Amino acid sequence: MRKTRHITTLGAAATVLALLLTGCGGSDDKDTSDATTSGGATATEDTGGETGGDTGGDTGGDTGGETGGDTGGDTAAGEAQYGGDLVMVREGDATTLLPTGSPLNRDIWIDELIYEPLLAPSADGQSLEPLLAESYESNDDATVWTFHLREGLTFHDGTPVTAADAVFSIETASDPETPFGFVNDAIVSVEATDDLTVVITTAQPWSPLPADAAIFSNGIIPKDYGGKTAEEFGDHPIGTGPFMFESWDKGNELKLVRNPNYWQEGLPYLDSVTFRTVPEENNRALQLQSGDAHINEFPAYSSLDGLTASSGLTATAFNSSRTDFLAYNVTRSPTDDVHLRRALGYAIDREALNDAVLYGYGTPGTAYINPALWGHYAELDAITYDVEKAKEELAQSSMPDGGTLSVIVESGSPNEMTVAQVLQENFAAIGIDLQIEQVDGGALYEVLGTKNYDMVILYCTTDIIDPDQMIRFIGDVDGGYNAMYSWYHSDELVALADEAATINDQAQRKALYDQIQTIFNDDQPVSTLYYSPAVYSYTTKLHNFSVLPTGNYMLTEAWLEQ
Repeated sequence: MRKTRHITTLGAAATVLALLLTGCGGSDDKDTSDATTSGGATATEDTGGETGGDTGGDTGGDTGGETGGDTGGDTAAGEAQYGGDLVMVREGDATTLLPTGSPLNRDIWIDELIYEPLLAPSADGQSLEPLLAESYESNDDATVWTFHLREGLTFHDGTPVTAADAVFSIETASDPETPFGFVNDAIVSVEATDDLTVVITTAQPWSPLPADAAIFSNGIIPKDYGGKTAEEFGDHPIGTGPFMFESWDKGNELKLVRNPNYWQEGLPYLDSVTFRTVPEENNRALQLQSGDAHINEFPAYSSLDGLTASSGLTATAFNSSRTDFLAYNVTRSPTDDVHLRRALGYAIDREALNDAVLYGYGTPGTAYINPALWGHYAELDAITYDVEKAKEELAQSSMPDGGTLSVIVESGSPNEMTVAQVLQENFAAIGIDLQIEQVDGGALYEVLGTKNYDMVILYCTTDIIDPDQMIRFIGDVDGGYNAMYSWYHSDELVALADEAATINDQAQRKALYDQIQTIFNDDQPVSTLYYSPAVYSYTTKLHNFSVLPTGNYMLTEAWLEQ
């Protein structure tokens, strides 16, 4: 991952981040809060309560520390200031604020400002930290996990938080019909033994359980939605987080305001955060430059060199678990043909994609599990760029003489369009004419649900620090995202994933995850394109803004220079 003088890259290469995350999946030789160990695991509050759930801390995931648009903050910019109405421009609007209702990052990252689960990943990804639960422990065989809630917690409307709310929230999130219900598959019961104690029992030892408890979909909401229907609650949510829902002009903007009674005393600093929908990249850039917005989410990499400190703008490439994919629809011809999928996988010049789309800031993709997770198979004999092998596979396919295929890209995304154009050129070299179909973001998932397409360009980030989620989310049709809308399923892959999750020894789990990534690579339902940082451009008046490897914004301690 390269640097230029105009953009700060937090941390080193993705391999360094992978080392930071090692130990969160049940390592025998490193115990950072016993978050995923089995026998007698215990985690307690050790941050004095005042910042115990704030995964941003003072640096908020800023592994670079001393640079990054003052994301490390107060020494360079002075004392943090209260007030300010932050505006972030984004490509698409949220679809729901129900924490169990959506697999989309545009929803999830807002949810994580409103709701809070029992635990949270630390800013550096090395461990889990107490959030609404101040401590937890397990029995000897890691099948019974007991969480102790903080005293005095309240929802945004002033209602006290009790264990009954946590039971309702986790049971609701366990519904297999919800996008992330699969994360809680191992849970057989959730009980409140008193007002502040929650006991979760699993069917067998389950190493990812504490990490699962930290996922956004397990965020704590009022029992029975506080008397509302699920749909009503999704439009006017109530949580415990640093920001409260105020208004939503759908298709235009969504506004959150400061929670004045937040349990972390003195936080947050901002008065409000507004997420404004601006589909066109050029318009987002103009709003940032004019001062109408403070943050541009995912600016085009081609724009980064124009950002300088003298212009009052900066950009940061945050360490990320983001992986971009080309997914093949395996439910219909001709992309149900494994030889065609392998041919296309071999035809993709990932170095060219990294240069054309990411301007060299990313890393060409291999295994489908991102290097940010310890489950990544770095030694995988991956399908990578090889035109001769592509032609050999094509000759064995249902399209030996080539032909026409199409790919769906989301309109308004310059990066996706660039990817598609590079793929056009790559596939032309083996006789495939690739047609590009642009679909509005609001209609994208309705189109994908019809299964009437050949290929689609999509990306994902992990929501927990254990590999189990991404193994299933990307790797199986029942994993919450229809295997990146490839609709792929392998009985062998799922059986290996289930086995891995019952094992505490990280090396043994890793060996199974390596097997899974080999199976997935050989079947090639999805081609891994590249691993990329999370790039945000923003005003230099914004301090302590950061993004975790899981993708969510750290705004609890962010502040605007007045």
